[in-house]
Amino acid sequence: MGREPVNPEENFADKWNETLRKREVFFEWLDAVEREHKELVADTTFLSVGYRLTESYGQREAESVVKKYAARTGKEAQR
Repeated sequence: MGREPVNPEENFADKWNETLRKREVFFEWLDAVEREHKELVADTTFLSVGYRLTESYGQREAESVVKKYAARTGKEAQR
């Protein structure tokens, strides 16, 4: 764990033993990402998913994702 896929020589967890807070912060961030993912999966409307994505990633990125999803699924992209 902790290996960076683009550069396998880089280890993001190498400092965890020196600074335990870095490990804690990483897992707090991971928990937040997992919660957000579960909430997004549970949402059933473009509107609510669009709002959540906008809050996290910005309007431009959210609109891009919603449009791509709509194109793939044949659903109307409404926000």
